[in-house]
Amino acid sequence: MYSYVREELPNLVTTYFHISATNKSLMGHSMGGNGALTMAARNPDDYKCVSAFAPMGHPMESGIAKDAIQAYFGSSEGYKVFDCS
Repeated sequence: MYSYVREELPNLVTTYFHISATNKSLMGHSMGGNGALTMAARNPDDYKCVSAFAPMGHPMESGIAKDAIQAYFGSSEGYKVFDCS
C-alpha cells in the first residue's frame, strides 16, 4: 500500500490528468487520515500539505490499529514533523 500511494498512484494521476507533479498534497479520513499524516511525515519533501479529517489518534498506542499501521508503514522511526502554513 505504501509504494502504491507514494509512487504508483501519483504517476497514474499525472499521466492521465492535467495535474502538477510538484505541488502534491494528501488527505485522509479516520485511519486514512493517519495514513496521510504518516506518509507526509515520512516524506516531507514530497508534499506541499497534508490534511486529516478525524484521524485515528495516537494509533501506535491503540491495540486495534497498531498491527495494521506497522504492516502498512513499518516502524515509526524516521518520522518528521512539519508545518503546512
